[in-house]
Amino acid sequence: MIDDLDASLLRLLGDARAPEAVRDADVSFETPARTYAPSRPTLNLFLHQVTENQTLREAAPFADRSGPSVLSRRPPLRVDCGYLVTAWSDLAAGSAVRVAQEHRLLGAALAWLSGFSAIPAAYLQGACATQEFPPPVVVARPHAPGEEPGQFWTALQIPPRPALGLLVTLSLDVAPAADLGPPVAGIDVRLPGDPPPVRKKRAKS
Repeated sequence: MIDDLDASLLRLLGDARAPEAVRDADVSFETPARTYAPSRPTLNLFLHQVTENQTLREAAPFADRSGPSVLSRRPPLRVDCGYLVTAWSDLAAGSAVRVAQEHRLLGAALAWLSGFSAIPAAYLQGACATQEFPPPVVVARPHAPGEEPGQFWTALQIPPRPALGLLVTLSLDVAPAADLGPPVAGIDVRLPGDPPPVRKKRAKS
């Protein structure tokens, strides 16, 4: 499903209503390592963290009565996918020009993405389009403990650069539904000594 999330974000960033700088930029999901050097303006969405959202965790199964049989379903697993969004321009440009281009592109991406509390259904691709909940979006979220940007850039062995955090929460079905049989149509309660129930015959049509 994560590849479907990538495809959904690609559609969102390429929308005709997005800022021109955003929709005209390339979108990459590569790790921005030391050798990373795009030749044209690029938004890099590096997926650096996948964790369970324990705040949204539900443990108790629920009964699905929407069909001819009652199904026991486990609640979906809610998973946070954390992206680090960075802007890149032509490395051949002068330093001042390159920095200005990258800041402009990152600011445009921030303005566009912050307009969504969840990814709209029109952009959802593959399994993301059939999940139970719309994927919530949090943009420019604060860094959690242990996510200090300096450590990240040091690990990649490249100079630090401005970035914004993008968090999208997916809903994953972790177990097949259990068939509990047809729904109960009624209950017949009788005490010892009561006469058997009278079954009415249907009139012939």
